[in-house]
Amino acid sequence: MFSSYNMNTNEIRMIQEPFAIDTGQVPVRIQRQIIKLQNNGSLNDVSADRNIEQTYGNLLETFNTIKTFTNKVLTLHGCT
Repeated sequence: MFSSYNMNTNEIRMIQEPFAIDTGQVPVRIQRQIIKLQNNGSLNDVSADRNIEQTYGNLLETFNTIKTFTNKVLTLHGCT
């Protein structure tokens, strides 16, 4: 069903390192939230000491679009 879905390297990198990805490499629909996330010093500091699950668990509702995008990508990748 999802065999035509190609996992984009930038999508994986954005999920792994949302604070380090070049915003020009992420989908337009989440660029604004990635910029806000990268400029949020307190979240950046906290996530540096945590694993990926804890980092995404700490994202505020403000970053719901990022969380939704990440869930979609991971779900599609897990189904293929």
